[in-house]
Amino acid sequence: MAKNRTSTAVLWPVEKLIPYANNPRTHSEAQVAQIAKSIEEFGFTNPILVDTKAGILAGHGRLLAARKLGLCYAMELSPPFVAVALERMAKLGLQPRLTK
Repeated sequence: MAKNRTSTAVLWPVEKLIPYANNPRTHSEAQVAQIAKSIEEFGFTNPILVDTKAGILAGHGRLLAARKLGLCYAMELSPPFVAVALERMAKLGLQPRLTK
């Protein structure tokens, strides 16, 4: 029998999301402004990935952009099978390549 692999996209209060302390990536103000402009124009087309405890696995720049825009909520995606793998990668200091 196949396991339930349903992904759920929900809106999370921005202040509840916890950035990963050892995130190796940084975002300049210019990058955050570009992300914010994209969110304003197109919405959250690429949700923030979080673990089961609201910790950010991918999407730190999107969170910064949401805060810059004064948004109260951000779209997050928490697929159970992906969250577990990404959480393990983050603990090992690995960053998944989500874009080309």
